[in-house]
Amino acid sequence: MTESPHSNKFLCINCNAPSSSLYQEYSKDVIRITECNRCGELVDKYVEYDDVLLIMDLILQYIGAYRHLLNNTNFKGNLRLAVIFIFCGAYNKWIDRRAIHGEALSHIYDLEWNFYECLILTIIEFLVFDATILGVAYFIDKEKDGERLWFITKCSLTGFYGNVFVLLSIVWQLHREWTYRILTQIFILFSHVQVHRTIFSGRSTTAALALICASTVLQKAVVYYINASLFRSKAY
Repeated sequence: MTESPHSNKFLCINCNAPSSSLYQEYSKDVIRITECNRCGELVDKYVEYDDVLLIMDLILQYIGAYRHLLNNTNFKGNLRLAVIFIFCGAYNKWIDRRAIHGEALSHIYDLEWNFYECLILTIIEFLVFDATILGVAYFIDKEKDGERLWFITKCSLTGFYGNVFVLLSIVWQLHREWTYRILTQIFILFSHVQVHRTIFSGRSTTAALALICASTVLQKAVVYYINASLFRSKAY
């Protein structure tokens, strides 16, 4: 992830004040992080952090880490990550179906078709969630240009990164543990809250939580209806 020191679009990760730079480069190996004119803290301490430390702070739900990632970097892999999150989410649903139906899904064709169903449902789930966020943003956000809406779309997709925990569940044989599933869903919920606290910096945590809960309920209801009416399955 790279930062440009010559931009007026940076934001302080502590108070969200705009900044013209993240750091000043004195030589190839010496830089000085810019101090915020409003709060006096470093504009973005994560400039000097390794990516591993940044990921750890994201997992710990530090709002500063989210503000750094979404506001102060030129990261352009959101759509590629979204594809990974969708496949992980689909695989998670597929495991659920196998756990519920057992031997009824033992044939390879049944397993393959059920994975495609889960993939379609996951894509719909992402679309409904994102559409709900965009709809709310259109009415409450002062900026309604295409660039702003695209920024909100990309950031909203980032909140699903907890879906990759399904890979860890396979390694540690946790995919059938309901405790793990509940904790994963709670983690994804709080990730979305932090993302939207970053996007809509003027909104309270309570407002962000209410928005995410409403969007989650709507996406689950739509996916359940489609699943029950088209695929005639109650596995999800």
